[in-house]
Amino acid sequence: MAEGVAGGGAAAGAVRARVDLVVWGYPFDKSPSLQNLVRDLARVHDLRVFVDPRHARGLPGDVAIFVEALGADSAARSVPGGAASPPTASAEPAHPAAGVAYERGRLETWVRTRLPQRLRALAREVYVAREVLRGLPAFVRALRRAARPAVVVVADKTSLLAARLAGLRPAIYYSLEATPYAEETSLLYKALNRLERRWITRHGTWVVAQSTARAGLLQPDAARQVIVPVTSDGEPLAASGWLRERLGLAPGQVVLLAAGGLGADQMTQEIVEASRHWDPRFVLVLHSASGRFVPELLELVKAPELAARVRLSTDHFTIDEAERRVYAGADIGIVYYRDLGFNHRHTAYSSGKLAAFLRAGVPVIVPDFDEFRAAVAAHGFGVCARVEEIGAAAARLLDAAPAYRQAARAAFDRVYRHAPYRDRVAEVVGRLATGQGR
Repeated sequence: MAEGVAGGGAAAGAVRARVDLVVWGYPFDKSPSLQNLVRDLARVHDLRVFVDPRHARGLPGDVAIFVEALGADSAARSVPGGAASPPTASAEPAHPAAGVAYERGRLETWVRTRLPQRLRALAREVYVAREVLRGLPAFVRALRRAARPAVVVVADKTSLLAARLAGLRPAIYYSLEATPYAEETSLLYKALNRLERRWITRHGTWVVAQSTARAGLLQPDAARQVIVPVTSDGEPLAASGWLRERLGLAPGQVVLLAAGGLGADQMTQEIVEASRHWDPRFVLVLHSASGRFVPELLELVKAPELAARVRLSTDHFTIDEAERRVYAGADIGIVYYRDLGFNHRHTAYSSGKLAAFLRAGVPVIVPDFDEFRAAVAAHGFGVCARVEEIGAAAARLLDAAPAYRQAARAAFDRVYRHAPYRDRVAEVVGRLATGQGR
Protein backbone atom coordinates (compact mmCIF):
# COMPACT_ATOMS: atom_id res chain seq x y z
CA MET A 1 0.00 0.00 0.00
CA ALA A 2 1.36 3.42 -0.98
CA GLU A 3 2.75 5.76 1.64
CA GLY A 4 0.09 8.16 2.82
CA VAL A 5 -2.78 5.73 2.25
CA ALA A 6 -2.33 3.33 5.18
CA GLY A 7 -4.26 3.78 8.41
CA GLY A 8 -7.75 4.90 9.29
CA GLY A 9 -10.80 2.73 9.72
CA ALA A 10 -14.17 1.69 8.44
CA ALA A 11 -16.92 4.13 7.58
CA ALA A 12 -18.34 6.01 10.52
CA GLY A 13 -21.09 4.12 12.29
CA ALA A 14 -24.33 5.29 13.81
CA VAL A 15 -22.77 6.67 17.03
CA ARG A 16 -23.31 10.42 17.21
CA ALA A 17 -21.04 12.13 19.71
CA ARG A 18 -20.55 15.60 21.13
CA VAL A 19 -17.12 16.69 19.95
CA ASP A 20 -15.14 19.92 20.35
CA LEU A 21 -12.45 20.92 17.90
CA VAL A 22 -9.97 23.40 19.43
CA VAL A 23 -7.99 25.47 16.94
CA TRP A 24 -5.65 28.14 18.29
CA GLY A 25 -3.10 29.78 16.03
CA TYR A 26 -3.98 28.21 12.66
CA PRO A 27 -6.05 30.13 10.07
CA PHE A 28 -8.83 28.13 8.42
CA ASP A 29 -8.70 30.00 5.13
CA LYS A 30 -5.13 28.78 4.53
CA SER A 31 -5.71 25.17 5.54
CA PRO A 32 -7.70 22.79 3.32
CA SER A 33 -6.99 20.10 5.93
CA LEU A 34 -8.82 21.98 8.69
CA GLN A 35 -11.70 22.84 6.39
CA ASN A 36 -12.07 19.19 5.41
CA LEU A 37 -11.83 18.09 9.06
CA VAL A 38 -14.69 20.41 10.06
CA ARG A 39 -16.90 19.08 7.28
CA ASP A 40 -16.04 15.47 8.07
CA LEU A 41 -16.82 15.75 11.77
CA ALA A 42 -19.97 17.83 11.28
CA ARG A 43 -21.42 15.23 8.89
CA VAL A 44 -21.48 12.61 11.64
CA HIS A 45 -21.23 14.29 15.05
CA ASP A 46 -22.49 17.29 17.03
CA LEU A 47 -19.54 19.57 16.47
CA ARG A 48 -18.44 22.79 18.10
CA VAL A 49 -15.38 24.61 16.84
CA PHE A 50 -13.46 26.78 19.30
CA VAL A 51 -11.33 29.09 17.19
CA ASP A 52 -9.17 32.16 17.54
CA PRO A 53 -11.46 34.82 15.99
CA ARG A 54 -8.49 36.22 14.07
CA HIS A 55 -8.35 32.93 12.20
CA ALA A 56 -12.04 32.03 11.78
CA ARG A 57 -12.25 33.26 8.19
CA GLY A 58 -12.66 30.33 5.83
CA LEU A 59 -14.68 28.10 8.12
CA PRO A 60 -16.91 25.97 5.86
CA GLY A 61 -20.34 27.51 5.52
CA ASP A 62 -22.11 24.48 4.07
CA VAL A 63 -22.31 22.44 7.28
CA ALA A 64 -24.45 22.84 10.39
CA ILE A 65 -21.81 23.81 12.95
CA PHE A 66 -21.28 26.48 15.55
CA VAL A 67 -18.18 28.56 15.96
CA GLU A 68 -17.22 29.48 19.50
CA ALA A 69 -15.24 32.67 19.04
CA LEU A 70 -14.33 35.59 21.27
CA GLY A 71 -15.87 38.98 20.80
CA ALA A 72 -14.34 42.29 21.78
CA ASP A 73 -15.79 41.84 25.27
CA SER A 74 -13.85 38.59 25.69
CA ALA A 75 -17.12 36.66 26.08
CA ALA A 76 -17.87 33.50 24.15
CA ARG A 77 -20.43 33.88 21.41
CA SER A 78 -22.05 31.34 19.08
CA VAL A 79 -22.66 32.12 15.45
CA PRO A 80 -23.70 29.82 12.60
CA GLY A 81 -20.81 28.12 10.82
CA GLY A 82 -19.60 30.05 7.84
CA ALA A 83 -20.52 33.42 9.32
CA ALA A 84 -17.12 34.60 8.19
CA SER A 85 -17.90 35.08 4.51
CA PRO A 86 -15.39 33.78 1.95
CA PRO A 87 -13.17 36.27 0.19
CA THR A 88 -14.20 37.44 -3.25
CA ALA A 89 -12.06 37.81 -6.30
CA SER A 90 -10.22 41.08 -6.62
CA ALA A 91 -11.05 43.29 -9.55
CA GLU A 92 -7.62 44.91 -9.47
CA PRO A 93 -5.00 44.17 -12.14
CA ALA A 94 -3.05 41.04 -11.28
CA HIS A 95 0.26 41.70 -12.94
CA PRO A 96 2.37 44.85 -12.38
CA ALA A 97 4.79 44.59 -9.50
CA ALA A 98 4.08 48.19 -8.57
CA GLY A 99 0.48 47.24 -7.86
CA VAL A 100 1.25 44.50 -5.36
CA ALA A 101 4.25 45.84 -3.46
CA TYR A 102 4.05 45.93 0.29
CA GLU A 103 6.56 47.52 2.58
CA ARG A 104 7.78 45.91 5.74
CA GLY A 105 6.91 47.82 8.88
CA ARG A 106 9.57 50.12 10.27
CA LEU A 107 10.13 47.86 13.27
CA GLU A 108 10.56 44.76 11.10
CA THR A 109 12.99 46.54 8.81
CA TRP A 110 14.99 47.85 11.77
CA VAL A 111 15.14 44.40 13.36
CA ARG A 112 16.34 42.83 10.10
CA THR A 113 18.99 45.41 9.29
CA ARG A 114 20.20 47.09 12.47
CA LEU A 115 20.05 44.68 15.39
CA PRO A 116 23.02 42.44 16.19
CA GLN A 117 22.40 38.74 15.64
CA ARG A 118 21.77 37.89 19.30
CA LEU A 119 19.30 40.71 19.70
CA ARG A 120 17.60 39.66 16.48
CA ALA A 121 17.16 36.18 17.94
CA LEU A 122 15.68 37.69 21.09
CA ALA A 123 13.33 39.88 19.05
CA ARG A 124 12.19 36.80 17.14
CA GLU A 125 11.48 34.95 20.40
CA VAL A 126 9.37 37.88 21.59
CA TYR A 127 7.50 38.01 18.28
CA VAL A 128 6.75 34.26 18.30
CA ALA A 129 5.56 34.39 21.91
CA ARG A 130 3.35 37.38 21.19
CA GLU A 131 1.71 35.67 18.22
CA VAL A 132 0.96 32.51 20.20
CA LEU A 133 -0.03 34.05 23.53
CA ARG A 134 -1.94 37.17 22.48
CA GLY A 135 -5.59 36.65 23.41
CA LEU A 136 -4.94 33.19 24.82
CA PRO A 137 -6.18 33.87 28.40
CA ALA A 138 -9.63 34.97 27.17
CA PHE A 139 -9.77 32.00 24.82
CA VAL A 140 -8.94 29.61 27.66
CA ARG A 141 -11.66 31.17 29.83
CA ALA A 142 -14.20 30.56 27.06
CA LEU A 143 -13.12 26.91 26.86
CA ARG A 144 -13.51 26.54 30.62
CA ARG A 145 -17.04 27.98 30.59
CA ALA A 146 -18.27 25.62 27.88
CA ALA A 147 -20.02 22.33 28.67
CA ARG A 148 -17.66 19.38 28.45
CA PRO A 149 -17.94 17.30 25.27
CA ALA A 150 -17.49 13.55 24.90
CA VAL A 151 -14.36 13.94 22.77
CA VAL A 152 -11.86 16.78 22.35
CA VAL A 153 -9.80 17.16 19.17
CA VAL A 154 -6.92 19.65 19.07
CA ALA A 155 -5.14 21.01 16.01
CA ASP A 156 -1.40 20.84 16.70
CA LYS A 157 0.79 22.26 19.49
CA THR A 158 -0.71 25.67 20.18
CA SER A 159 -4.23 24.25 20.33
CA LEU A 160 -3.04 21.55 22.72
CA LEU A 161 -1.62 24.29 24.96
CA ALA A 162 -4.97 26.12 25.02
CA ALA A 163 -6.90 22.93 25.74
CA ARG A 164 -4.64 21.86 28.59
CA LEU A 165 -4.73 25.32 30.19
CA ALA A 166 -8.54 24.99 30.13
CA GLY A 167 -8.39 21.61 31.84
CA LEU A 168 -9.49 19.63 28.77
CA ARG A 169 -8.12 16.17 27.99
CA PRO A 170 -7.68 15.92 24.23
CA ALA A 171 -8.18 12.38 22.92
CA ILE A 172 -7.22 13.13 19.29
CA TYR A 173 -4.24 15.19 18.21
CA TYR A 174 -4.58 16.51 14.65
CA SER A 175 -1.03 17.17 13.50
CA LEU A 176 -0.36 20.01 11.08
CA GLU A 177 3.42 20.25 11.55
CA ALA A 178 5.86 17.46 12.36
CA THR A 179 9.12 18.74 13.80
CA PRO A 180 11.73 16.92 15.89
CA TYR A 181 12.68 18.76 19.09
CA ALA A 182 16.18 19.55 17.82
CA GLU A 183 14.74 21.31 14.75
CA GLU A 184 12.40 23.66 16.58
CA THR A 185 13.63 27.21 16.06
CA SER A 186 12.21 29.01 19.10
CA LEU A 187 12.31 28.39 22.84
CA LEU A 188 8.50 28.53 23.04
CA TYR A 189 8.07 25.90 20.35
CA LYS A 190 10.68 23.70 21.99
CA ALA A 191 8.54 23.83 25.14
CA LEU A 192 5.38 23.12 23.12
CA ASN A 193 7.18 20.23 21.44
CA ARG A 194 7.86 18.67 24.85
CA LEU A 195 4.23 19.19 25.86
CA GLU A 196 3.09 17.57 22.62
CA ARG A 197 5.23 14.44 23.00
CA ARG A 198 4.60 14.07 26.73
CA TRP A 199 0.82 14.31 26.39
CA ILE A 200 0.64 11.87 23.46
CA THR A 201 2.96 9.34 25.11
CA ARG A 202 1.42 9.39 28.60
CA HIS A 203 -2.20 9.32 27.51
CA GLY A 204 -2.11 7.14 24.41
CA THR A 205 -3.54 9.98 22.36
CA TRP A 206 -4.70 9.18 18.82
CA VAL A 207 -2.65 11.05 16.22
CA VAL A 208 -3.98 12.13 12.85
CA ALA A 209 -1.15 12.88 10.44
CA GLN A 210 -0.54 13.07 6.70
CA SER A 211 1.80 10.10 6.36
CA THR A 212 3.09 7.18 8.38
CA ALA A 213 6.48 8.91 8.74
CA ARG A 214 4.86 12.01 10.28
CA ALA A 215 2.52 9.98 12.50
CA GLY A 216 5.39 7.79 13.71
CA LEU A 217 7.35 10.84 14.85
CA LEU A 218 4.54 11.61 17.32
CA GLN A 219 2.83 8.30 18.11
CA PRO A 220 4.91 5.09 17.80
CA ASP A 221 1.84 2.90 18.28
CA ALA A 222 0.56 2.30 14.74
CA ALA A 223 -2.82 1.21 16.14
CA ARG A 224 -3.38 4.80 17.31
CA GLN A 225 -2.36 6.46 14.06
CA VAL A 226 -4.89 7.77 11.54
CA ILE A 227 -3.40 8.67 8.17
CA VAL A 228 -5.16 11.44 6.24
CA PRO A 229 -3.04 13.10 3.53
CA VAL A 230 -3.65 16.72 2.62
CA THR A 231 -6.23 16.34 -0.11
CA SER A 232 -8.55 18.33 -2.32
CA ASP A 233 -12.25 17.94 -1.63
CA GLY A 234 -13.97 17.94 -4.99
CA GLU A 235 -14.33 16.35 -8.40
CA PRO A 236 -11.47 16.35 -10.93
CA LEU A 237 -11.14 19.64 -12.80
CA ALA A 238 -10.85 20.41 -16.49
CA ALA A 239 -8.21 22.82 -17.74
CA SER A 240 -9.11 26.49 -17.32
CA GLY A 241 -8.25 29.43 -19.54
CA TRP A 242 -8.92 32.02 -16.84
CA LEU A 243 -5.28 32.53 -15.80
CA ARG A 244 -4.03 32.97 -19.38
CA GLU A 245 -6.75 35.47 -20.13
CA ARG A 246 -6.15 37.34 -16.86
CA LEU A 247 -2.43 37.71 -17.59
CA GLY A 248 -2.78 38.22 -21.34
CA LEU A 249 -0.57 35.27 -22.27
CA ALA A 250 -0.14 34.15 -25.87
CA PRO A 251 -1.34 30.68 -26.96
CA GLY A 252 2.18 29.33 -27.43
CA GLN A 253 3.42 30.27 -23.98
CA VAL A 254 3.79 27.54 -21.35
CA VAL A 255 2.63 28.37 -17.82
CA LEU A 256 4.80 27.13 -14.94
CA LEU A 257 2.86 28.03 -11.81
CA ALA A 258 4.11 28.44 -8.25
CA ALA A 259 1.30 29.30 -5.85
CA GLY A 260 0.42 29.49 -2.18
CA GLY A 261 3.34 30.21 0.12
CA LEU A 262 6.03 32.03 -1.87
CA GLY A 263 8.65 32.82 0.73
CA ALA A 264 12.18 31.72 1.45
CA ASP A 265 11.01 28.27 2.56
CA GLN A 266 9.66 27.68 -0.96
CA MET A 267 12.90 28.91 -2.60
CA THR A 268 10.90 31.39 -4.68
CA GLN A 269 13.75 33.80 -5.38
CA GLU A 270 16.03 30.96 -6.44
CA ILE A 271 13.35 29.71 -8.83
CA VAL A 272 12.96 33.21 -10.31
CA GLU A 273 16.72 33.42 -10.82
CA ALA A 274 16.74 30.01 -12.49
CA SER A 275 14.02 31.13 -14.92
CA ARG A 276 16.60 33.31 -16.69
CA HIS A 277 17.88 30.15 -18.38
CA TRP A 278 14.57 28.52 -19.29
CA ASP A 279 13.12 27.96 -22.74
CA PRO A 280 11.76 31.36 -23.94
CA ARG A 281 8.29 29.81 -24.22
CA PHE A 282 8.15 29.21 -20.45
CA VAL A 283 6.45 31.80 -18.27
CA LEU A 284 6.79 31.58 -14.49
CA VAL A 285 3.58 32.71 -12.81
CA LEU A 286 3.71 33.46 -9.08
CA HIS A 287 0.25 33.46 -7.52
CA SER A 288 -0.16 34.99 -4.08
CA ALA A 289 -3.76 35.08 -2.85
CA SER A 290 -2.79 37.61 -0.18
CA GLY A 291 -1.19 39.92 -2.73
CA ARG A 292 1.93 40.06 -0.58
CA PHE A 293 5.42 39.60 -1.99
CA VAL A 294 8.58 40.44 -0.08
CA PRO A 295 10.34 43.56 -1.41
CA GLU A 296 13.43 41.60 -2.49
CA LEU A 297 11.30 39.43 -4.80
CA LEU A 298 9.51 42.44 -6.26
CA GLU A 299 12.82 44.13 -7.01
CA LEU A 300 14.12 40.95 -8.61
CA VAL A 301 11.21 40.49 -11.03
CA LYS A 302 11.57 44.09 -12.22
CA ALA A 303 14.87 43.19 -13.90
CA PRO A 304 14.49 43.76 -17.68
CA GLU A 305 15.55 40.23 -18.57
CA LEU A 306 12.86 38.80 -16.28
CA ALA A 307 9.97 41.07 -17.26
CA ALA A 308 8.73 38.70 -19.96
CA ARG A 309 9.50 35.54 -18.02
CA VAL A 310 7.85 36.19 -14.65
CA ARG A 311 4.27 37.31 -14.04
CA LEU A 312 2.54 38.05 -10.73
CA SER A 313 -1.01 37.02 -9.91
CA THR A 314 -2.80 38.26 -6.79
CA ASP A 315 -6.52 37.60 -7.14
CA HIS A 316 -8.02 36.44 -3.84
CA PHE A 317 -10.21 33.33 -4.01
CA THR A 318 -11.53 30.65 -1.73
CA ILE A 319 -9.49 27.45 -1.91
CA ASP A 320 -11.93 25.78 -4.30
CA GLU A 321 -12.14 28.84 -6.57
CA ALA A 322 -8.35 29.10 -6.69
CA GLU A 323 -8.10 25.47 -7.74
CA ARG A 324 -10.69 25.96 -10.49
CA ARG A 325 -9.28 29.18 -11.93
CA VAL A 326 -5.59 29.40 -11.05
CA TYR A 327 -4.23 25.89 -10.53
CA ALA A 328 -6.28 24.48 -13.43
CA GLY A 329 -4.79 27.17 -15.67
CA ALA A 330 -1.23 25.89 -15.38
CA ASP A 331 0.59 23.62 -17.81
CA ILE A 332 3.10 22.58 -15.14
CA GLY A 333 3.02 23.06 -11.38
CA ILE A 334 6.02 23.88 -9.21
CA VAL A 335 5.70 22.49 -5.67
CA TYR A 336 8.96 23.32 -3.97
CA TYR A 337 10.34 23.35 -0.43
CA ARG A 338 13.73 24.17 1.00
CA ASP A 339 15.34 21.40 3.03
CA LEU A 340 14.91 22.85 6.52
CA GLY A 341 14.48 19.53 8.28
CA PHE A 342 12.03 16.70 8.78
CA ASN A 343 8.85 18.74 8.32
CA HIS A 344 9.97 20.07 4.93
CA ARG A 345 11.43 16.81 3.67
CA HIS A 346 8.17 14.98 4.36
CA THR A 347 5.77 17.04 2.27
CA ALA A 348 4.75 14.60 -0.46
CA TYR A 349 1.49 13.92 1.41
CA SER A 350 1.12 17.20 3.31
CA SER A 351 1.06 19.77 0.52
CA GLY A 352 -2.24 21.42 -0.35
CA LYS A 353 -0.82 22.87 -3.55
CA LEU A 354 0.25 19.41 -4.74
CA ALA A 355 -3.27 18.08 -4.27
CA ALA A 356 -4.67 21.14 -6.07
CA PHE A 357 -2.47 20.62 -9.13
CA LEU A 358 -3.26 16.91 -9.32
CA ARG A 359 -7.00 17.59 -9.06
CA ALA A 360 -6.65 19.58 -12.29
CA GLY A 361 -4.46 16.94 -13.92
CA VAL A 362 -1.42 19.24 -13.91
CA PRO A 363 1.94 17.44 -13.67
CA VAL A 364 4.38 18.86 -11.14
CA ILE A 365 8.05 19.49 -10.49
CA VAL A 366 8.98 18.68 -6.91
CA PRO A 367 12.16 18.67 -4.78
CA ASP A 368 14.55 15.76 -4.96
CA PHE A 369 13.69 14.49 -1.46
CA ASP A 370 13.37 10.80 -0.59
CA GLU A 371 9.62 10.96 0.10
CA PHE A 372 8.92 12.83 -3.13
CA ARG A 373 11.10 10.40 -5.10
CA ALA A 374 9.09 7.49 -3.70
CA ALA A 375 5.78 9.23 -4.45
CA VAL A 376 6.81 10.07 -8.01
CA ALA A 377 8.01 6.51 -8.56
CA ALA A 378 4.72 5.13 -7.23
CA HIS A 379 2.34 7.49 -9.01
CA GLY A 380 4.25 9.09 -11.90
CA PHE A 381 2.65 12.53 -11.47
CA GLY A 382 5.78 14.54 -12.24
CA VAL A 383 9.54 14.88 -11.95
CA CYS A 384 11.95 15.44 -9.06
CA ALA A 385 14.54 18.12 -9.77
CA ARG A 386 16.91 20.59 -8.17
CA VAL A 387 16.12 24.27 -8.69
CA GLU A 388 18.66 24.67 -11.47
CA GLU A 389 17.09 21.67 -13.25
CA ILE A 390 13.51 22.97 -13.31
CA GLY A 391 13.77 24.21 -16.91
CA ALA A 392 14.97 20.83 -18.18
CA ALA A 393 12.37 19.03 -16.05
CA ALA A 394 9.62 21.18 -17.55
CA ALA A 395 10.78 20.33 -21.06
CA ARG A 396 10.69 16.64 -20.13
CA LEU A 397 7.13 16.94 -18.86
CA LEU A 398 6.04 18.76 -22.02
CA ASP A 399 7.51 16.06 -24.25
CA ALA A 400 5.16 13.50 -22.70
CA ALA A 401 2.40 15.84 -21.51
CA PRO A 402 -0.62 13.56 -22.16
CA ALA A 403 0.91 10.67 -20.21
CA TYR A 404 1.93 12.88 -17.29
CA ARG A 405 -1.49 14.55 -17.16
CA GLN A 406 -3.16 11.14 -17.08
CA ALA A 407 -0.82 10.01 -14.29
CA ALA A 408 -1.59 13.21 -12.34
CA ARG A 409 -5.33 12.55 -12.55
CA ALA A 410 -4.83 8.90 -11.54
CA ALA A 411 -2.74 9.98 -8.51
CA PHE A 412 -5.50 12.37 -7.48
CA ASP A 413 -8.09 9.60 -7.63
CA ARG A 414 -5.92 7.11 -5.72
CA VAL A 415 -4.33 9.26 -3.01
CA TYR A 416 -5.06 13.00 -3.10
CA ARG A 417 -8.86 13.04 -3.40
CA HIS A 418 -10.54 13.58 -0.05
CA ALA A 419 -13.58 11.32 -0.41
CA PRO A 420 -11.87 8.02 0.64
CA TYR A 421 -10.65 9.63 3.91
CA ARG A 422 -13.89 11.37 4.86
CA ASP A 423 -14.92 8.99 7.65
CA ARG A 424 -11.55 8.20 9.19
CA VAL A 425 -11.42 10.75 12.00
CA ALA A 426 -15.18 10.68 12.58
CA GLU A 427 -15.05 6.90 13.06
CA VAL A 428 -12.37 7.22 15.75
CA VAL A 429 -14.44 9.90 17.51
CA GLY A 430 -17.39 7.51 17.56
CA ARG A 431 -15.29 4.74 19.08
CA LEU A 432 -13.86 7.03 21.75
CA ALA A 433 -17.33 8.33 22.64
CA THR A 434 -18.50 4.80 23.40
CA GLY A 435 -15.46 4.00 25.53
CA GLN A 436 -13.52 2.11 22.87
CA GLY A 437 -9.97 3.04 21.94
CA ARG A 438 -9.29 4.87 25.20
